Amino acid sequence: MELKRKKIFIVDDEEILTLLVKWNLEETGEYKVTTESDPQKAITRALGIKPDLFLLDVLMPHMNGIQ
Repeated sequence: MELKRKKIFIVDDEEILTLLVKWNLEETGEYKVTTESDPQKAITRALGIKPDLFLLDVLMPHMNGIQ
């Protein structure tokens, strides 16, 4: 029986950090991780992805994770 992987969406302006977190999470085989470094683009992408969990940076240029 194949386990459905949970979808995680990481939004952070530090791309190296997001890639490291993505790699570590996907390495478990339990998660499908999408990343975005532009908070404006993240809003549009999130609507299509419909993630189970968001990991958001609170301090980003132009828009923060809370907004």
